[in-house]
Amino acid sequence: MYRKAVKEIPLWFIEGIAIYLAEEWVPSRHETLLKHIFSKSILPLHELAGGFPPSQAGADLAYAQSQDALRWLVDIKGRDALFAIISEFQAGSNFETAFENVIGWDLATYDTLWRESLAERYRWASLFSNSYFLWGGLGGLALLGYLICRNRRQRHLNKLAQQEETVDAFFRT
Repeated sequence: MYRKAVKEIPLWFIEGIAIYLAEEWVPSRHETLLKHIFSKSILPLHELAGGFPPSQAGADLAYAQSQDALRWLVDIKGRDALFAIISEFQAGSNFETAFENVIGWDLATYDTLWRESLAERYRWASLFSNSYFLWGGLGGLALLGYLICRNRRQRHLNKLAQQEETVDAFFRT
């Protein structure tokens, strides 16, 4: 019975909960997710329900998506929603029914909303993934640093010139 029940839960949900509860953060997983968001190659969650892709790159993406899909669920519905889904499931509902009863969306709608949220939530990251912005920003910072140093040096020289005029006036009299 237990084995049948676990097989009914999508793998992305199981792995997402495991990563979420372990409070695990792996930078490479985040990078993988960002890369696939920008290339618009995020996999639909239903493709991750029964298993993950056999390739290392595919598995990395699957884990990254699982983590983010669960984190987003907690962000929008709260941590208690996870436990409510599990409780409904244990009470006899199938997983999809339990999910829909607690979250208010079926899995397909949740998947669509989650994927749409990625572009909005990670919009800031696109700035740092653009090499023109990166090098332009670094060049701008260098220019700003130069101008600040030049301004300080000019003020210091003006201060020295004023002091020199004061001293010269003393000796002229």
